[in-house]
Amino acid sequence: MTQHAIKNQNERTIRQPILNIDTQVRSSSVNDKDHTFQIVWTTGARRRIKNWYAEEFDEELDLSPNAIRLDRMKSGSVPLLKDHKSHSIDNVIGNILPNSTRIENGRGIATVRFSTADQDQAIWEKIKSGVVRNVSVGYRVHK
Repeated sequence: MTQHAIKNQNERTIRQPILNIDTQVRSSSVNDKDHTFQIVWTTGARRRIKNWYAEEFDEELDLSPNAIRLDRMKSGSVPLLKDHKSHSIDNVIGNILPNSTRIENGRGIATVRFSTADQDQAIWEKIKSGVVRNVSVGYRVHK
């Protein structure tokens, strides 16, 4: 796994693999016909987290246009995975729809198209019913 440098509150550089952030599923946006729903993938809010080396730091995502790269998300090439496991196509259960990613009122929002495959329907039912309210989004810090 590629590691990326980030700075903690003491401005000390630490090496970090891909990070994850909890993401809200907007259950009111579920479209059963199209198998789509919206996610709020960040609010930019500061939170205290630990890295893989058990070091604590404050994470705060800057959502300004010069601070965030959305090209990959806007292209539609970001998959929705089960369990952050990308080594098998069986773990792909959806994808971010092209051009659905945006920053709106200080929140990162995107629309996900969910799989219609039989083996994924139990998860879809949990999303539709509101049982699944959060997913985890992986991201990289480049600078």
